[in-house]
Amino acid sequence: RSLMGVPFINAPCEAEATCAALAKHNKVFASGTEDMDVMTFGTPVLFRRLTIAASRKLPILEIKLDKVLAELELSYEQITVPDEWLGEDAIYKQARAMFLEPDVIDMADVDIKWKDPNVDDLRQFLVDKHGFSLDRVMNAIEKLKKAKTSHSQQRMESFFTVLPSSDSKLKRKADDKKAAKAKGTAAAKRGRKK
Repeated sequence: RSLMGVPFINAPCEAEATCAALAKHNKVFASGTEDMDVMTFGTPVLFRRLTIAASRKLPILEIKLDKVLAELELSYEQITVPDEWLGEDAIYKQARAMFLEPDVIDMADVDIKWKDPNVDDLRQFLVDKHGFSLDRVMNAIEKLKKAKTSHSQQRMESFFTVLPSSDSKLKRKADDKKAAKAKGTAAAKRGRKK
């Protein structure tokens, strides 16, 4: 990664906790993972299906923590460890603290910057040490350099179709109304047949 100029961070503990901290401190826009526990660490936005093959035609799914909490009518603390479990038992309080105050790097020290690829060291590592084709490596390096210089940073939406998280509570209410209306219509029809 460092040879290619790609920024990376080593998480001291849970990777999801560090991803959530990066998003909460506006170092990144969102956390991208299939693991929902990143939400319990407080990421404001979660992108799922980032690595699913395009052939499956599944759009990227965007889940916003504030909408999830509002729909479930829960506080952030309640999704970490339910209040009913807390009581006097210290173990549950420690579990909640692990989510609310996870072991992450100091965000003041984080500066995510892409750098130019180290062409000589990258060629030596891939071609000389691991036997990759020189032509393929040099073509890939050129593509990497072009991608870095051709555009300013683009939003995720420019690469993927992002679906907002659905308001399933509203959908459920609409479905309930449809079912009630259909039931009433059926009852009215039965009444006319007598």
